[in-house]
Amino acid sequence: MGQLVADIDRIFQHQTTVFKLNLSFGFVLFNNETQQMQYHHPSANNNRVFDSPFQIHNREDLVQVRRALENIDIHEWARQQHPNSKWIVMDFTNVTFYVTKLRDHPIGHSVRLPKYILESRAIVSLDCDDNTSLPYEDKLCFFRCLAMHKGCHPKNLERDTQHFYEQYSEDDEFDGVTLEELPELEKLFELNIYVYRLTELHDEDDDTTSIVAQLIQRSHRRYANSMYLNLYCSHFSYIKNLAMYSKSYCCCKCDKMWKTAKALNEHERTCEATIRHIFPGGAYRVPQTIFDLLAAEEIEIPEDLRYFPYRATFDFECYFKRETEHPRNTAKLTWEAEHIPFSVSVCSNVPGYDQPKCFVSSGSTSEMIQQFVEYLVEVSQESYGLLLDQFSDVFRQIDERVNEVGENEVMEVAAGEDNEQNTEEQMIEDMVGCLMGLNSEASEDVCGVDKDEVDKDKDVEEKDVVHPLLKLQDKLSEYLQELPILGFNSGKYDINAAKNPFFSHLVKHEQVKFVIKRNNNHMCLKTQHLKFLDITNYLAPGFCYEQFLKAYECSQTKGYFPY
Repeated sequence: MGQLVADIDRIFQHQTTVFKLNLSFGFVLFNNETQQMQYHHPSANNNRVFDSPFQIHNREDLVQVRRALENIDIHEWARQQHPNSKWIVMDFTNVTFYVTKLRDHPIGHSVRLPKYILESRAIVSLDCDDNTSLPYEDKLCFFRCLAMHKGCHPKNLERDTQHFYEQYSEDDEFDGVTLEELPELEKLFELNIYVYRLTELHDEDDDTTSIVAQLIQRSHRRYANSMYLNLYCSHFSYIKNLAMYSKSYCCCKCDKMWKTAKALNEHERTCEATIRHIFPGGAYRVPQTIFDLLAAEEIEIPEDLRYFPYRATFDFECYFKRETEHPRNTAKLTWEAEHIPFSVSVCSNVPGYDQPKCFVSSGSTSEMIQQFVEYLVEVSQESYGLLLDQFSDVFRQIDERVNEVGENEVMEVAAGEDNEQNTEEQMIEDMVGCLMGLNSEASEDVCGVDKDEVDKDKDVEEKDVVHPLLKLQDKLSEYLQELPILGFNSGKYDINAAKNPFFSHLVKHEQVKFVIKRNNNHMCLKTQHLKFLDITNYLAPGFCYEQFLKAYECSQTKGYFPY
């Protein structure tokens, strides 16, 4: 318990604003019956020690946290997390503290200021009354700072403090001023308000501690008068000399250090380095879909066409081919049986192919796989034909746009034919002069370099210039040809069971575009006509097929093959 109190005190020393505090323990449970151990990690969602966090304004608030920890039996708390009575608490491994900083909280509570603020010659702490030496309890520290800024002596602040407060509020139960209310106060009293805070930075290499200033809130107004405040927890102190306030100023966004407050203020106006992540190859950006690319060309696709309407599904059934002496057996590994596919069932929602079809092996798995893939390609081609009719208006728009641009290009080419002809005639004259020695000065350029340029121009003319919209048209056509083929756990089992004949046929007869594989799981397999996907990659871990059907309220249930 003493270690926890010390940790909480250390956390309090590192906080410069009001914050909320909660904690959670990590512990190990032991099963007396099975001898198993179970680790419960700390969690802010469902494993917190306190139902509601403590709000910490000052050091006195820590007393409530200490008392709450002393009144809690930690072992009993952990024991209540066990699944049943067979589990006992074995050990506590770690503790996690959850600290939530509060920005929009009232500032005005009396706090015990640290030594570096009380002894600073640039700060008037205003935590205690100079006449009575008692701490202020009225939460008017902002208005005392304002009275100091207006020229009042520290021993004669109360009258002006009350006067400024009454201009702003007449509430008898005043809790203080929040940072969000400062712009309103700037407008009321016609002055710029800048809020800083001092932070202790410890250098482990030199074992030294330095005081660094950070800008908490900058004024966006342009009044002739400016007031500077120091914020510590929930108390404002008045900065009477900003030049003496600190020797170094730290940017809150990028942690860069500056020697003056003016340099820090100018830097933070344009600093955007809140968090800087460097990724090899650049940061990831979600690739644009074919519909996004067409929308960029002002070709809008109706919402109902943005979802692929057709799909197919499949499932393999295998038998076990048992071998007593398997060639891949080792001293530590024994192969009991090999999974051999003997049937595959296919079904789709494509009109004309919406009835289940089963392919049964007659002894050759390769022939069954060939029939299976050819049937899926046939379904995909039927799906593609139906989608072409639905996207006919989109293809018509693309053709019209391409034809409009093509006519303009033809006119530009016709206008430039004369210049090209003159260029060719001049080139011929130069080459003849070179061969006859009439133009020796330019002979090297004409006979050497120009020949390469002629060949380069010829190569450019031979290349087909493809319009960007035609490329998008090809991408759209490729997208419509790819029929999604869904399976449940197919990436881990079905495709692996038929992997050798399946991939051999795809490589020979289908254009395999890419395969996404993680360990032994084929997450995606894409060919010219087919796109194999495993639905378990999009479900929660451990979600079985029976639960999947039940979750989507399917009338069909999981069947059991009569082995």
